[in-house]
Amino acid sequence: MEKIYKNVAYFFLIITIIIFAGFYKTYFVLFPEFVGIKTIHHIHGFTLMLWLVLLVLQPILINQKQYELHRLLGKFSYLLMPVIFVFMLLVYKNQYLRGEANGDPHAQNLGNLFLVFTDTFPFVIFYFLAVINKNNVAKHLRYMISTAVIVVGPGLGRIFLIWLGMEYMSIIITVSVILFFAFIGLIAYDRWSGKRFKINPFTIALIIFLVPNLLTLFIPQSAWWQEIAGWFVKGFF
Repeated sequence: MEKIYKNVAYFFLIITIIIFAGFYKTYFVLFPEFVGIKTIHHIHGFTLMLWLVLLVLQPILINQKQYELHRLLGKFSYLLMPVIFVFMLLVYKNQYLRGEANGDPHAQNLGNLFLVFTDTFPFVIFYFLAVINKNNVAKHLRYMISTAVIVVGPGLGRIFLIWLGMEYMSIIITVSVILFFAFIGLIAYDRWSGKRFKINPFTIALIIFLVPNLLTLFIPQSAWWQEIAGWFVKGFF
């Protein structure tokens, strides 16, 4: 474990607390009846909580030189990640169907499906990059940190929506800006700490995150996206 990230478990714990706060009023406070919550939401929430637990535990295990257990939990993530991915997609499907049932504008519901490219796919890509760089500790660690930056987005979004009453588009823009500066801060921290890469993994992560988030300003309501999304919905929803 790099000295500058020796206490990264605390960073992951803070991410977990933010997510808990964001979902508190819409999920956790509903315990034990969970009125209005579907099974897919329970599985989605449970698998992401497992992911957060792994993020917190893994650096602690490294610091304690529990390498075998660290590797075992890493192999467990090979099974966990596909489940997380599938249920992320199912949550988007449910969100679309709920919007249609509530009478929300059809174009808006189709546009919202583009958001899968702003969080779900970057999250999975960062994990994949972490796995293929598992023997390069510096890169592996930074891509795992990048997954945490992505998953905190929905938690922040719900804090702004539920706790602060912000409007939908303002939330999307605000969360994107915050995560953008989070990546910039991580890049700057590496440079300040003297860590050098040919290309910093956080820079790659920033690009993967930034491109689809910038495109949300133009694509979701475009005619060609509406046509593609409409075709997809008819074929798979």
